Amino acid sequence: MSKRYMIVAKNREGLVEFSDDAARSALKFAEEKREAPPGQIGSALWEAMKDAGMNPLTQNHFMIHEDDRDGTLVAVLMAVMEGARVVWLVLYRVDRDASCFKPLGSRQRIGDALNLAFGQLVEEIKLPHKP
Repeated sequence: MSKRYMIVAKNREGLVEFSDDAARSALKFAEEKREAPPGQIGSALWEAMKDAGMNPLTQNHFMIHEDDRDGTLVAVLMAVMEGARVVWLVLYRVDRDASCFKPLGSRQRIGDALNLAFGQLVEEIKLPHKP
């Protein structure tokens, strides 16, 4: 058994899957399939998105759902202005029901912001008893 997460970017979507112990991870975006260490799955996903023809300048948000598009929302990444530059703000669910979200931080690169969100997911998989 594994943990599956759907990442939605405007009208395109991909799938990230972690093993039960979060020791291995793989992704699929369009026709791109890759494996990467869990700590680098966000960067690998962003590279797969670019290789699939996604233009980075047209993206302004990403959403991560459990299982599929109808699953519980886990995290949201949004482009926001910080001074004179654009950064990616990562909002992550506070509880399993996703009744509210907390900011995890912001990153300048999309791959780093995805790594931050998926890093929190890995911790959640490793410690399932924590909210």
